[in-house]
Amino acid sequence: MKEKIILNDVQREFYNKIINTPIEEFDFSPKVFVSLLQTKFFTVYDFMDIPGEYLLNIRGFEFEDIEEVEKKLKEKYDFLKIGITNEELKKTIFNMPLDEIMSKLNQDKGRQFKLENFK
Repeated sequence: MKEKIILNDVQREFYNKIINTPIEEFDFSPKVFVSLLQTKFFTVYDFMDIPGEYLLNIRGFEFEDIEEVEKKLKEKYDFLKIGITNEELKKTIFNMPLDEIMSKLNQDKGRQFKLENFK
């Protein structure tokens, strides 16, 4: 039986931040960006559970474009990839040090988390 991963509040906030990251934040080339929008890829969530080969079904998409998508996802979040499953992402976040998660959250926010509040 698969063990269910339960994220704490900080981990869940980071998880939600990741899956809701719009594709605009990845600085894709215009060709890739427009192709993804036309195919209704708007956020990271849209890349989850989708094999990279699926992107070849997008009109005009080539292997180089898939490589670009993979590269840009990894530049923003080093563990992110096309086709990552919900459980893989949760497990990755669950195993990350809490101070690393808070640091990544604070990069985009003005507020500071205090580690002692979440131990």
